[in-house]
Amino acid sequence: MPELPEVRVVSKFLNSTVKGLTIKNIEIRYDKMMTKEMKEKLIGQKINKINTHGKYIIFDLTDYDLISHLRMEGKYFIRPTKTYNKHDHIIFHLNDKVLVYNDVRKFGTFDLREKHLTYKTKPLNKLADEPFVIDVNVFYEKIKKSSAPLKTLLLNQEIIAGIGNIYADEILFLSKLHPLKKGKETSLKESHAIIQNSIDVLSRAILKGGTTIYSFKSDGDVGYFAQELLVHRRYNEECKICSNLIEKEKIGGRTTYYCNVCQRKWTMKKIGITGSLGTGKSQASNFFKKQGHLDISADLINKELLEEKEVIVDINKMLFNIDSSTLDKEKVRNLIFSNKNKKKELELYLHPLIYAKIKEILSSSKEEIVFLEIPLLYETNFIDLTDYVIVIYADKEVQIKRIKQRDNISKTEAIKRIKSQMPLKEKLLKADYVINNSNTQKETEKQLKTWYDNYLRRL
Repeated sequence: MPELPEVRVVSKFLNSTVKGLTIKNIEIRYDKMMTKEMKEKLIGQKINKINTHGKYIIFDLTDYDLISHLRMEGKYFIRPTKTYNKHDHIIFHLNDKVLVYNDVRKFGTFDLREKHLTYKTKPLNKLADEPFVIDVNVFYEKIKKSSAPLKTLLLNQEIIAGIGNIYADEILFLSKLHPLKKGKETSLKESHAIIQNSIDVLSRAILKGGTTIYSFKSDGDVGYFAQELLVHRRYNEECKICSNLIEKEKIGGRTTYYCNVCQRKWTMKKIGITGSLGTGKSQASNFFKKQGHLDISADLINKELLEEKEVIVDINKMLFNIDSSTLDKEKVRNLIFSNKNKKKELELYLHPLIYAKIKEILSSSKEEIVFLEIPLLYETNFIDLTDYVIVIYADKEVQIKRIKQRDNISKTEAIKRIKSQMPLKEKLLKADYVINNSNTQKETEKQLKTWYDNYLRRL
């Protein structure tokens, strides 16, 4: 079925050949396509211009708009008088030309509307905007509550106008989105990608004269865009990006082509949670765990490593130059907070082990949303593991009080430990979102819920 680019190509042809001409007579050779009443109203009408909306061609006439839909195989041709073929069903006699509507399957439609009713009645009244002008937020609002696959949603002309089977496949491929991904699983960021790639694909297709597949063609233009298709009708051929074989399956009754590597069915969103000592990072992690999400704690991985005999022996040799399989954790803690060199040495040993373990968990997970609680996120290369970062902070006096109570140390020692980490101001500047955990647990959870409800799906 001709899509927006093909319809634009046809309208260009019509504007160059029949714009400004007057309809002198019409031969109806298939009366289910146009009524006699419509014919009578059309005779004497001047063709001011040919416009388009989505997949519809709109003849702007003197008093009316004639709305044409090509359906599966509709075409327009300029024919010499009386040299018609059996598939020429509607013949417009103009000033000095004959314009014929040709349709092998006879599925094409014509609707005549008074100008003030064109966009207030069927078939155009429920059409969405085209990708070139659509508001991405409006598009996102329409799909975010739908369980339908993205492929189906892109073909829905009430959601976005002009996209059909061919271009939907190409748009989703360039957006790196699986055609079976549900609308409600799609983020605002991904919606932006869909709209931008729609504009890109459709614009290039228009310049190339559309896509000649099956029997589509238009006088004067050839569908060269078929040569640029990346996935559509390329089943079992190598993906031009990753060399994986292109797959196909029926989605909503339409044959759909995609690359299962470039277009993963889900895209993992990795959200880092960090902050200084005593700010309450674990409270945030626990909140997200209650929502059913996977939470990976660097501290917990570190704790598990410190139970491994081989690691214990290495640390004792490194920090205390002793050969022992028993680790005095309090002694280690006091040493690293008082000796920067030893602290650095220990981090250089432990961080790669923790990093590798997190990578292992992520690679084996099928979760779409994962939270990573990493205290030293900004001080290390662990930031590479995240797509988005929430910084939890607390007023300094609250932070000091919590550390004193938790670790049973003096205020001076608590301040010393806080200063051993990156300054809070730097973390706040780097953050994508900030949560103030200085007050009650209830108030903090209210902030977390606000972020969860309003920001998470926008990533």
